[in-house]
Amino acid sequence: MDMIRVDEKTCTRCGICAATCPLGLIEFESDKFPSPVSFIETSCIRCGQCVAVCPTGSLSHRVIPVEKCLPVRNELQITPEQCEYLLKTRRSIRVYQHDPVPRDLVTRLINVARYAPTGHNGQCVEWLVLGDRDELNKIKAAVTEWTRWFITKHPEIAGPLEMTKLLARQESGIDELMHNAPVMIIAHADAKDATAPAACTIALTYLQLAAMSMGMGTCWAGFVQISSGFPAVKELLALPQNHHNYGTMLLGYPKYQYHRIPTRKPAKIIWR
Repeated sequence: MDMIRVDEKTCTRCGICAATCPLGLIEFESDKFPSPVSFIETSCIRCGQCVAVCPTGSLSHRVIPVEKCLPVRNELQITPEQCEYLLKTRRSIRVYQHDPVPRDLVTRLINVARYAPTGHNGQCVEWLVLGDRDELNKIKAAVTEWTRWFITKHPEIAGPLEMTKLLARQESGIDELMHNAPVMIIAHADAKDATAPAACTIALTYLQLAAMSMGMGTCWAGFVQISSGFPAVKELLALPQNHHNYGTMLLGYPKYQYHRIPTRKPAKIIWR
């Protein structure tokens, strides 16, 4: 079939598909049915905007068939108050229960996170899920080794981050790096993809918020991320060739419940 197909029996010729195509790949005149431009095969980014926006389901895409797209359910839309509450009550969780996180729930979270926006709809984000305690402990030891190296090599950065105190606590048996979380998730992508850093960060943020709805908590593991190029850490992570760790997230069930929303600094806004 062609890249896009229009059912002329149900199409109302409203032109919305042409209006929303981000690259202008659908031609439309009010007295005709929508039709693809001649170069759609090489230019289409497979975002699905045209399929999703059609009010009558008359347009289908070769890669995104309309019959495989879930309908939007307006009754599930959250209110502004609910959205604000969800975002404000997110906390970084650093004390976890010992309960493991079922693999099917992690899969569900990732399947939500893959709907996060990516530059040019590249969908470049790939995932590494680590849940084996022995493997996590080996990574923790390697990151601790990196921390010692970093304090020596970059004291001007390590000082403000109080990495010497962090290392002392880590060596005393308090896990400041991975907080004994049962699961660690890494979002990685090809280092040559300019959209990858933002795409992975946004995807992990989606995952973080989705985890709250399932009773789980998360915490960004920044030292694991920035140490990923250190030989001992790199070997243990074993990411695909030319891939970079663009975000590391800890996941588990919180041990404690929070009862208040802490204050934050006022937003600094420039209006123009």
